[in-house]
Amino acid sequence: MDIPGTYSILSNSEEEEIARNYICFGNPDATVVILDATSLERNLNLVFQILEITDKVVVCVNLLDEAEKKGIHIDFKELEKRLGVPVIGTVARKKKTLQQLMKSIDKVCTRRTYDKPKNHNISTLCGTMCGKNRAENKKNATKKG
Repeated sequence: MDIPGTYSILSNSEEEEIARNYICFGNPDATVVILDATSLERNLNLVFQILEITDKVVVCVNLLDEAEKKGIHIDFKELEKRLGVPVIGTVARKKKTLQQLMKSIDKVCTRRTYDKPKNHNISTLCGTMCGKNRAENKKNATKKG
C-alpha cells in the first residue's frame, strides 16, 4: 500500500496522520522508507521513528544519480549495519536498482532478520555514512574555524 509521504511520525497534517496510523496500526508486511540521497540527514529522523515501531523496514536511498552529480558518496553497507535493516540504493529510472529493492522487500516480508541498530544519532551517522568527500569536509571546516 502506498501511503502519503511524510517526514515525521509526529502528525502535523492529515497526510502524516494517515501514514502514522497505517504504520502503527495497519500491521504492514514491510515499511519502505524512501530517502533522498542528496539530503539523508533530513530523512533519517523518519527512519529512526519507524524503527521504534517496527523492524520490518527497508530503507530505499533514491536519487543516487543526483547525489553522484553533487559528489555525495554513501556507504550503504555501513549504513545497513548501523540501522540494522536493509538499505538499497536506487535510481528510480533504472529497473535493475528497483529489482534489488523488491528482493529486499521480499526478504523482510518473509522475516529474514537483521542485527539491531547500534547508533541512532543522526549527526554521527550522517557524518560517517554520507556527504561529500570526507577530506573535503574537514578542509572546509578548518577554513571556517
